[in-house]
Amino acid sequence: MSTLRNSQGKARAFCIKGRACSFVPGQERVAEENLSKALKLDPQLLDAWNGLGEVYWNMQDIPQAQRCFEQALEMCTPNPVSLRNLSMALRAGGGHDDASQAASRRQNYAKALEKAKEAVALGPEDPLNWETLGNAYIGNFFVNAKRPDEIKRALIAYEKSDAAYAKLGKWNPSLHFNRGMAAKYVEDYDLALRSFARAQEIGAVGAAEERRKVLELIEQLVEHLEKKGARRTRSLKEPGVHFPDSYRNLKDLQSGKHLETALAVKVLSVLKRAGEVPVIAVCCDSSGEYLALSMYNTELPKFEQVVIPGRTVLAVEEAKLRQISVTAAPHQLSYSCVAVGNPAELTVISGGAPGTSSSLACATGGPTVYSTAADRTVEEAPAGEKLNGTTTGPLGQTRAECQEILIGVAREAGKGGRAAVLRALVPQLQSLVEKELGDGAGERLGRVEAMLERMGHGEVFQEEKEEGKRCAPGYIEGLEPSLAFHNPKTYPWTSELQKHCAEIQGELKEHLNVTEIWVPGSGAKQPQAKIAKVFSGEQWEERFPKTRKILQRLSGLRFFEVFFSQMPPRTKSSEHSEPQNYILTLHLGLQLEQGKCSLQVGRRKREWEEGQVVVFDTTYIHAAANDSERSGCAVLVLRFWHPGLSKEEQHALHLSHLLLAGTPDPEKSS
Repeated sequence: MSTLRNSQGKARAFCIKGRACSFVPGQERVAEENLSKALKLDPQLLDAWNGLGEVYWNMQDIPQAQRCFEQALEMCTPNPVSLRNLSMALRAGGGHDDASQAASRRQNYAKALEKAKEAVALGPEDPLNWETLGNAYIGNFFVNAKRPDEIKRALIAYEKSDAAYAKLGKWNPSLHFNRGMAAKYVEDYDLALRSFARAQEIGAVGAAEERRKVLELIEQLVEHLEKKGARRTRSLKEPGVHFPDSYRNLKDLQSGKHLETALAVKVLSVLKRAGEVPVIAVCCDSSGEYLALSMYNTELPKFEQVVIPGRTVLAVEEAKLRQISVTAAPHQLSYSCVAVGNPAELTVISGGAPGTSSSLACATGGPTVYSTAADRTVEEAPAGEKLNGTTTGPLGQTRAECQEILIGVAREAGKGGRAAVLRALVPQLQSLVEKELGDGAGERLGRVEAMLERMGHGEVFQEEKEEGKRCAPGYIEGLEPSLAFHNPKTYPWTSELQKHCAEIQGELKEHLNVTEIWVPGSGAKQPQAKIAKVFSGEQWEERFPKTRKILQRLSGLRFFEVFFSQMPPRTKSSEHSEPQNYILTLHLGLQLEQGKCSLQVGRRKREWEEGQVVVFDTTYIHAAANDSERSGCAVLVLRFWHPGLSKEEQHALHLSHLLLAGTPDPEKSS
């Protein structure tokens, strides 16, 4: 035993000496020698493995560095430092000249993202872990041709890193520089300008140049987008320009009309920004409305070989419209923008360059990532200074205080400020979930935060599957299954609910003619349907005590909303979808004419039966019908939380519904 302790003591001594030498320029070999001796004496000395890996990193021997971090995780316990460093090493490795090396590089970047996530899970208080995660999202976006959503996740990680640095009274120039680059990629130019200004202030190399590029881009956009007038009429009358009637324009896109058809746009000009992301073309639609077409994973020279400005008309499949506003620059502007993740989503309708394909998949490509590793050097922030030129804003200690903060944000933001409310909501949710659930629960809301970020940008998740089309602005990633109809047996409590069908039927019949409790259903979607609430928000309706008692006894059920619904004879609802994929819906048939009542979800159809349940995902386009000539149709509608949600996520989403319900919508304020 004493021999072992002596060996471990020597190992630690060699480790300390090696770590000290690693900070002295020119002493890398001495550091390597001492750290290697330490590991021979004690192969489970974590600090020595991480130290040796960092020495190889500084010597630009990336493969050796990667092996050290892998050995640290294999020989010792999982730890955020080794995971973070391994993520950086995986992204810093070379190899993309031929097809096999490129495939390996793509795998490395995907693996690097997973390691960065693991590092954050083990060390959510460390700002370097969050910064590394942000850089991993950016790298994965470029190398694996992901959609721009990936960059928005990076921005969330950078924001958490910034907050963690602030708690420590430190800053890191690379964080603000990288955040500026990420914001520029998703066309959040206000955030980009603020981030580059802050990065320049604290010494980030290249920040001033990047800020100049953003200002130059804004000037180009102003020049192209504000010259409408006569140019609008002329652009529509160019010979050879043809907008087929079957395609949508911006007004259709804004109103949601013709969801099954593509948007048609004419390319007017292409911004000259070699090597920049995204490639931006100024376009107009069939009515002469202007917009920017932003194309990711696209090579500008290849795109210019296919299109002819002033003549080429493109079709944009599943176009997602958003409004971009710039207020922090000398030139203020607001414009419509449609972004595509890959040029393969575009086809030439007319006016393309001679001899080229109608598909723009040939323009796929893009520049390499600007940064793959977080800077290990951080600096102390001067006392009392606000990092990034702002504070994170006030945090409420109670639900009522959080509600007041959101109301204040909504009033100050005014029209167009829904994104500001959603941004302000995130820290309130983190604070409340942490206080109410404890144990770091507020740090485990990444998927909820990503959803709110997308909603703030006006994004709507859309997906076409074999079972049908889905559409949802409130979309939590990774929830499975994502089927149109779910097997009720997946949820054991449904069989217990069916056993009590007669009791629920009896209570419903007692209230069918109590007119004051029945209110219109979903407006234009179900103009003749009526509903009677059983449970909503956090309140039970006192009129239905038997149904309440039955539901409260169902083990494993986590309900969001419960109500009775009835449809008169010869009525049907219009096709529609509900806005959240994290809530599923159950119907229990209570009163109907057999074979006359049905539910269409996506491309699947089911008949309602008395005493039986159907469970389905309302993000699929769906509709209900009562084809009976004489009988009304009544069901119990039970909307419940998706079982794929964690306890923390469910609680945060529940709180978000309550808080947003009590906050005025800035978009509707005067």
